[in-house]
Amino acid sequence: MTAVDTTLTSKKRIKFEVELYGDTVCPWSYLGKKSLDSAIQSYSTKHPDDVFDIIWKPFLLWPTAEVSAYDKRAPMVKMVGPARAPGVFARLISTAAEYGIHFNWDGLVGNSADSHKLVMLAYEIDQKLRKAQEQPGQQFQLKNQHSAPPTLDSGLSAEEAPSQTPSILNQTQHAFLEALFYTTLTQGFDPSDRSFLISLALSMDPPLATYPSELVSYLDSEESTRKLGLDRKGSPPPPQHVINAVPSVIVQGRYRVGGYQKPEVYLRVFEKVREGYLNSS
Repeated sequence: MTAVDTTLTSKKRIKFEVELYGDTVCPWSYLGKKSLDSAIQSYSTKHPDDVFDIIWKPFLLWPTAEVSAYDKRAPMVKMVGPARAPGVFARLISTAAEYGIHFNWDGLVGNSADSHKLVMLAYEIDQKLRKAQEQPGQQFQLKNQHSAPPTLDSGLSAEEAPSQTPSILNQTQHAFLEALFYTTLTQGFDPSDRSFLISLALSMDPPLATYPSELVSYLDSEESTRKLGLDRKGSPPPPQHVINAVPSVIVQGRYRVGGYQKPEVYLRVFEKVREGYLNSS
């Protein structure tokens, strides 16, 4: 049954529950996110009252990778093999151009666990903000008490920064994920470098924490590792195996879109969900 959200307004809205599976070191996952964003923008122009509850689902393509240990192209070569890699990179470059993205393969890459943990932390912040907004009398305010400006901004200019799309509920997660992909896949930063990740997290608006030490404690905590779903050897849990390609998107828990797809594919799914809701109401 299609979720209907009545907490944000007195008028009923269709709430699209979207699970986005991907890896932060995967360029196809970035392009999949951009395609999904484009589809949501187009859909929201026609149906501005509907909303999207997007949750990032970590899918570690290389869970046993070391930190800052490989060339940026290594994860893709490992996945597709040396023989297929040139063709895959050519398709990546041509597809990225459709979104104005220019990949930068300079620099290092490694284990993506810490970056996924911070995306999940951003989602938790969104949940707390929404809860405070939905319950009169309760307040949730992020502290921002830096004694000096963060050492790194998101790398996004005002034109490049993700817009505050009202239809997307989890804006903190949305903005951090975009900044993470942008800085690591187009600006040469290392998504496995903890110092970089912490600087990026603190540079966001709102920041993901007040002090660097808070983020270090969170990244090292058993809680964050448990939420990520990795065992002590760094292996993903069995449920992850039902997803055999990233990016993958599941809408309303039933409509699955596997691999990179054009925005039109997502739009057809959204319209199908909307049609089903209208026919049943």
